[in-house]
Amino acid sequence: MEDIAGNAVAGLIAAVTATILLGVAKWIYGKRLQGLDVKQIREVLTEGRRKVLESKETSFPGIGTVSGDVLRCAQYNLMIEQLRLALDHRTSKLPYVKRKAIFDALNWYHTDGDSLYVIKTNDGKLVFSPDLPPGKWPTSDMKKNFAIDKFKRIESIKWLKLKPYTPMNG
Repeated sequence: MEDIAGNAVAGLIAAVTATILLGVAKWIYGKRLQGLDVKQIREVLTEGRRKVLESKETSFPGIGTVSGDVLRCAQYNLMIEQLRLALDHRTSKLPYVKRKAIFDALNWYHTDGDSLYVIKTNDGKLVFSPDLPPGKWPTSDMKKNFAIDKFKRIESIKWLKLKPYTPMNG
């Protein structure tokens, strides 16, 4: 009888140990995936910031000259689309609170009072537009000071470890 009880206890200890080891391995793997997500997001933001902040008037053959503010807006919206793919809740291993920090810094859902998009209706009334896509810059041009403000807010997210912008590092 003692052999059966001893074997049962040994089996229970082995099962608990295996469960703990598998749990720890799963946790480590999850943290590694989160780290890879953060690295990808940091790369998207660094490259996007460089392209947005270095946008200047450019001539395109057959189209004409595009102002720096218009090109800045296009580059920003392209970066937002790349970021949206990286932050997709089905593929990203980042917890919601970290994704929310990025959404808040970029005013992703246009909730800040100073950046609500106002349009003029056909009868001349000013109304807030409800049709603005998430993340997208609301107008066709973006002044450099708005871009600088957006990226300063992103740089303030400590866990992202995004270095301050210099023309050399993006």
